[in-house]
Amino acid sequence: MFTKILVVNLMVIGFLTASILLLSFNTIKKHYIETLLNDLKNLNYSFSIYISPLLEDGKIDKLNSEVKRFSRNTNVRITIIDTSGVVLADSEKDPATMENHATRTEIEQALLNGFGSSLRYSSTVEEEMLYVAATISKSGRILAVSRISLFIRNIDALYGELRLRIIEIAFFVISISVIIILIFSRNLTRPIKELTQAAKLVSEGNFEAKVFTKSKGELRILADSFNEMTEKVDYLFEKLHQKNEQLDGIISSMQEGLVLIGPDDSIVLSNKRFDKIINSDVSIGKKYWEVLKDNNVRKLINSIRKGKKSRANVIHVFDSYYLCNSDYLEGKDQIVLVLHNISEKKKLELLKKDFIVNVSHELRTPLTSIKGFVETIENGRQDDKDFKHYLEIIKRNTDRLIYIVEDLLTISEFEQTHTEPDLSDVNLKELIENSIKIFEQKIKKKKLELRLNVGYQVGTIRADAFKLEQMFINLISNSINHTKKGSIAINATVENKKIKIEVSDTGRGIPKEHHERIFDRFYTVDKSHSRKMGGTGLGLSIVKHVVKLHKGEISIESEHGKGTKFIIILPQ
Repeated sequence: MFTKILVVNLMVIGFLTASILLLSFNTIKKHYIETLLNDLKNLNYSFSIYISPLLEDGKIDKLNSEVKRFSRNTNVRITIIDTSGVVLADSEKDPATMENHATRTEIEQALLNGFGSSLRYSSTVEEEMLYVAATISKSGRILAVSRISLFIRNIDALYGELRLRIIEIAFFVISISVIIILIFSRNLTRPIKELTQAAKLVSEGNFEAKVFTKSKGELRILADSFNEMTEKVDYLFEKLHQKNEQLDGIISSMQEGLVLIGPDDSIVLSNKRFDKIINSDVSIGKKYWEVLKDNNVRKLINSIRKGKKSRANVIHVFDSYYLCNSDYLEGKDQIVLVLHNISEKKKLELLKKDFIVNVSHELRTPLTSIKGFVETIENGRQDDKDFKHYLEIIKRNTDRLIYIVEDLLTISEFEQTHTEPDLSDVNLKELIENSIKIFEQKIKKKKLELRLNVGYQVGTIRADAFKLEQMFINLISNSINHTKKGSIAINATVENKKIKIEVSDTGRGIPKEHHERIFDRFYTVDKSHSRKMGGTGLGLSIVKHVVKLHKGEISIESEHGKGTKFIIILPQ
């Protein structure tokens, strides 16, 4: 900074000095020449009055001698020219040998205006000269032109001496200015240098650094502000340190495992609980997939990075299950994972599923036996109408219990985490047609119209034929049970490389407030109607599980009294 200030100031002073010198030289020279012009003009008028009688009397010889005498006394060159340009007398040369001067600038100006001047090179004396000419008149008649000239070398000598004096003064001023600038620059930069050194100490963590300066004004304010700033920064750092200690204490005491994953998949931060979960003392710096080897974690991380939204998933680490909640930190492209141990809950769910399976198996056999005995009794007592009525009720309710047990077994099978579809090449059109055949009698009985439209592009798909048929049976059965008159339509097309299946009817329809829960187990819109039709409330739940098993999507469009449409999207 000291060097920059010094160099800039020297450049400014040098530029200003050069400009002032150049301007002053030109001004002084111009002023000096103008002064000479006035002096020569006055001298010319004085001389004209003196020689005017000689011109009137035609005493040319006398005129020539007077010109030479006057020239010696005044140290100037004098020339007398008549109105036609002929030289009558000259103090330096023989007039007879001199050329006509009618075209000289100063002569033309004098004849035209009474006075003329010119600064030019003289071919007679072969030097640059300053000329001043004035007319000599008598009674309004111009007798001749008197011209006085001065050698420029005389002017240059005086001008050069003056210029040398000015340069000496300028050099003295510049020297004084440089000394002042050196002192000023050093005084200005010294406190700034101290501030810089103090700032470096602060950047290294030394908040005790202070700046004391004797300077006044802005530098004193800056030094005081710096000292105040270091005190505040020291206070804020101490406060931040305390908060970090509190945060570390909270994170360490958490019962949940916490881990922060950076943009390069490395672990940036973790708590002791997480290290205990993965059975490792050090996890920071490792890649998350080195310590969390469950594939669900990788899917979860990829999903968060793609959608930049919070996600949750169940993961398996060693012998325990954890609910992994995650959040995306946009500013740093980092992901926070919080692991809640749900192993006990998972065990309870497994016990619940096992219970349902066991109970279903235990109930199915006696219920089937009851049904068989009822049918036997029914065949033996055909004459008793009331008894047959009771038997019919028993049979219907027994069938309902069997349907419930079968559907529970189906849902239990779907909810097993290891369940995988038995994929094979399935002709979708043939599969739907086979599903429809089961309901041909029921459709004829209700006088319904069933339309099937399968696009030629659909063809064969990879699917679990049995479960897909189960899905269509439940959907068609559902449409028939809730449609008194009208039609049922099944359409299958290809859109965006996916199979779109629509099963629609003109039946009772489903109010919008029931749409969200329509796929829940045992949920029915009209329970009395469902019991009357023999429904279990599990059909649509089974349909949804089949669709999810095939990695598809299902949605519903329906209004009360306007029919229902189920839309299923499956991978082609």
